[in-house]
Amino acid sequence: MSEEPPEETTFQPRITGRTIGSSAANWRRTEPVPHQANFVGSQSSAPDNRASKHQTGVQLDLADLVNELRLQRQSEEARRQDDCARKDAEEARTQARWNLDKDSKISSIISAAVKDFATEDILKPDGSNIRRWEQALRTTAAKRFRNANFFTPGEDEVVIPYHEKIALGIIQSSVHGDLSFDLLDFNNSADVFAHLVSKFRIINRARQLQAWEKLKSISLSDYNSAAEVLAEFDQCARTFVKQGIDLTWDAIRSFVLQGNLRDHLWLTVDQKVDLFMETHDSMAPGPVNILRYWDAARTEH
Repeated sequence: MSEEPPEETTFQPRITGRTIGSSAANWRRTEPVPHQANFVGSQSSAPDNRASKHQTGVQLDLADLVNELRLQRQSEEARRQDDCARKDAEEARTQARWNLDKDSKISSIISAAVKDFATEDILKPDGSNIRRWEQALRTTAAKRFRNANFFTPGEDEVVIPYHEKIALGIIQSSVHGDLSFDLLDFNNSADVFAHLVSKFRIINRARQLQAWEKLKSISLSDYNSAAEVLAEFDQCARTFVKQGIDLTWDAIRSFVLQGNLRDHLWLTVDQKVDLFMETHDSMAPGPVNILRYWDAARTEH
């Protein structure tokens, strides 16, 4: 057998009009072989699918992380609010205990101070013992606050709030229960003191005049025995003593002048007398003062 390779020929068989074999027209195929097309397509799309799945996984991880951080912040905020609430509650309890201790101490001081008042020192509903009550308050103020004039402070005088709370309790506890309700609208002890003194000084002058009229009207025709007459005199005397009035010649003349004034000037004169007593520690005016007020009232009218 000859070992030489066969010669290349240009034989191109045709089947039904189509060229089979090598030729210039079909020498290189430009499209993939049909049975490989799907395989190549699947290989090219596989990396895209993996990339898409990876991106989706990353997005899910980020979403979980954001959600976890949000829940962590919410938990921290809730814990912070709970801590604040507990702190506020503890401060409120501490303040309440401190106030309770302070109020208890103030109440004890007030009770001890009022115990020093005698029964006759408690201001009566009619104010008949106003001068004795004032003196008792001054004694208490000197003992508790080292200031006898605590209830009548100067215009620029600074009052310690703690002392003021004690003083207000003392003055409210040193009056008859019937007077307590009228004192609730006042903010400090000085106002309470001024109100009561002003109120009862005016009332007391009227009571003094009433006692004087009662003394003048004593008539033996109205009594059945000497004992009754003397008892009436004693009652009038006790009234003057309670009011701090000594029946001196000046006092008697003052009662005569003011008590017997019946014309249109009496109201003006009475007002001037009340003002005098307010500014002179309840001291009754003398006859010279009454005459001066009468002259002023005549000039005004």
